[in-house]
Amino acid sequence: MKVAAALFALCISTSPARAELTMMVSGDKEPSMSLKGTVTLSGNDVPALSKSTATINGNLIEVTTPGEGGSEQPVVLRGALLKAKLTESSFTGYVALGDNPYLAKIDDPEVEELIEINGGQTVSGHITEISQAGVKISERTIPFNQISRLCSPTIFEFSCPIATEVKPEGESYKSTSASMELKRTTSIDKKNKSGKRCCQFPPLMAPTKKQKKEGGGHHIHIIIPI
Repeated sequence: MKVAAALFALCISTSPARAELTMMVSGDKEPSMSLKGTVTLSGNDVPALSKSTATINGNLIEVTTPGEGGSEQPVVLRGALLKAKLTESSFTGYVALGDNPYLAKIDDPEVEELIEINGGQTVSGHITEISQAGVKISERTIPFNQISRLCSPTIFEFSCPIATEVKPEGESYKSTSASMELKRTTSIDKKNKSGKRCCQFPPLMAPTKKQKKEGGGHHIHIIIPI
């Protein structure tokens, strides 16, 4: 997968003493967010990334996971946050980690990828580029605002529980989080007895009472650092 330099040219500063991601949000109808800090990664679905940390600056992310046996050099994965959404209790979206041999420990890199477009249409193939214009798959670039779901062995769902409540709309506010849970977008292929994974979208679940109370949340435009 080719990733635009604007998305992945990440400049890392010294990590803070403790894990903390700071989210500064401003605006009402089209809210924007600036992100900076470090979080610890969790999630039983991605054990290869356990004990890892992620440094985030804007929509850029760099994941550092310890080397095997403690003596090898740490593995570094670079990527970007995509389609971020903020509710009263969490910050969610996708993490695209691009090409790296280490990802083969997590999922099958040859899995055919899948994008669902608003309205239910799906496009399959292999994602070859992610840029400001959108996601390119099968020689077609799909803008982010037309994408409802993504499935790829290199793209993960993320969720960060936020430590402070969202203030009323129209006000700028600051929130923090110390952790990020990752979940694979692929699933086990029930038609294949070998237990291999594949891209398939499960039926959409009805919103929970908590989700109904929070409403649809804000789709956030994340400011990209210069």
